[in-house]
Amino acid sequence: MLTGWRYRVVSVAGVVALVVSSLLIANHPTTQQLFTTYVPLFDRLEPAVLDLVSLGWAVVVSVLVVGGSLVPLYRPQPSRLLDTVLYAQKRVIVGGLGLATFGYFQWSHRLPRATLTMTVGLLMIAVPVWFVWIRRRPTAEAGRTLVVGDDLEQIDRIGSTVESSVVG
Repeated sequence: MLTGWRYRVVSVAGVVALVVSSLLIANHPTTQQLFTTYVPLFDRLEPAVLDLVSLGWAVVVSVLVVGGSLVPLYRPQPSRLLDTVLYAQKRVIVGGLGLATFGYFQWSHRLPRATLTMTVGLLMIAVPVWFVWIRRRPTAEAGRTLVVGDDLEQIDRIGSTVESSVVG
């Protein structure tokens, strides 16, 4: 795992790349057609592909909103794999709700519903995978050992047989 500022820079750069790529995939005419044809809840929607100017604004807004919602994940901290996945997904949903708020208030650079749904769906898979991939992995070598107990003789016997350094 990267540490410190390198972790922060790599995680931000990865999130920006994931948001841009998922938005470009979701805005493609073929994926719009497939999504609005075969997904039962969205089959009532018409495919809506953004033009170049609107797409540029959508990319900027999406990177700011989703990237801003993922700020707590940019700090390197030890956590379990499942905690990282769930926390990343929760933050992606918060970012998706932020993007949906622009559509609710009829903002001029809002995302179409199908594009927003596909983008958030792709990010729900890609962002947790990204943060799990860049996190610290356990090392293979033996670390320090802590022996706990109340029998001093047994602790001494165990301490002498352990190959790694005994902390206490």
